[in-house]
Amino acid sequence: GINSSLDSVTIYPEEFLDTRINQVYYDCPGFNDNRNSTMEIAGTYFIKKVTDYAKSLKLLFVIGYPSVTVAVDRLDFLRLLRHSTTFIKNIDKFQESIAIAISKVDKERDVEHDDRVLTDGEIIESIAGFLQDSKAELTNKISTAADEKEKQFLEDSIKFLDVLLLKNSDSGENVYPRIGIFRKPDKAGPLDKIEILQPGKKRMEEILQTLQYTPKVEEDFGYTISDKAKNYINGVVNVINDNVWSDVEVLAHVMVGFYRNLTDQTYQKIKSLS
Repeated sequence: GINSSLDSVTIYPEEFLDTRINQVYYDCPGFNDNRNSTMEIAGTYFIKKVTDYAKSLKLLFVIGYPSVTVAVDRLDFLRLLRHSTTFIKNIDKFQESIAIAISKVDKERDVEHDDRVLTDGEIIESIAGFLQDSKAELTNKISTAADEKEKQFLEDSIKFLDVLLLKNSDSGENVYPRIGIFRKPDKAGPLDKIEILQPGKKRMEEILQTLQYTPKVEEDFGYTISDKAKNYINGVVNVINDNVWSDVEVLAHVMVGFYRNLTDQTYQKIKSLS
């Protein structure tokens, strides 16, 4: 169903079984959870557990429409690229299994004809344009990458974008078979009851059917968290270390006192026998 919240609401992966085709989907927590670092760390742990237990996978990444609009900062989209390419260690292996869904797409109007709302196909074309611009920008940065790690991120991100930009010979919204959209809902309620969402739902079903399941091994996926969460983990580790060393120091004092007292008692017994 659709609710009115803009905040992250998924705590752990939720399982959905499509009985029509006997296919299981997992709605996973988002990267960079906007609640707090503990939620983000828990989320990435559960996502990794889903991939550990699955034998083969299809991967659908979801991002809001404002993050793939030409006129806005690319920071949110770059975060998605960084998380995705850290999570998937071999983009080439899963290239037949990756797609993207753009959520909360507004009713944008034609610049020249304000009374005409852009079609889904035209919206997808504009998103593809954004992805192509992002790819060009990343390509230009490779030669000036600060180190090998950053260069690898840029190269993997370009591979990821190439997968999303695959084209076929169809026209309209089917030109880019790895890009789907969901319109912004005009009311709360079950997805099946919201008319504006039905074309997007149908297209996403088609995209998911087109994707291939790719068998995986445990090493194919990694943990991915934000710098903020990494700092939080480092802080927790430092507190644990401080507590451990504090406890060790107390234990050391107790042991020194015990053996000093034992030594004194032994000395006194020896002295009394002489």
